[in-house]
Amino acid sequence: MDCSECGDIRYAMEFAPIPADVHEATLEIPNLVGLQNSLTPLDWVIDLKFAPADPSTIIPVIEYQPTVTLVSVTSASTTSIPETYGATLVLDKSASLPDGYILYGNITWTDPIIPRMD
Repeated sequence: MDCSECGDIRYAMEFAPIPADVHEATLEIPNLVGLQNSLTPLDWVIDLKFAPADPSTIIPVIEYQPTVTLVSVTSASTTSIPETYGATLVLDKSASLPDGYILYGNITWTDPIIPRMD
């Protein structure tokens, strides 16, 4: 849908692993979180069919443990530090592809000026 007022919005939904004996499921999404119901279709129903993957096509995923790097700032510093809104960006895992990488991460923030999209 062409929605110029929506901007670029993406979000992920994560589910528990699907048991090996389950071959079909229905994904039901009543509305798209963070968007006005009048701007997007409602009551999405997507039928999914699963099949075992060929082992040669499986991409290994590397999970990362975040490391904190402390930075000291002196009072004599003339560099202005941009407002961060209490934001933290974490790289959780990556998958190497022949032509690049897929990066998985998340961002959190504490500033109430940015509304949550739960």
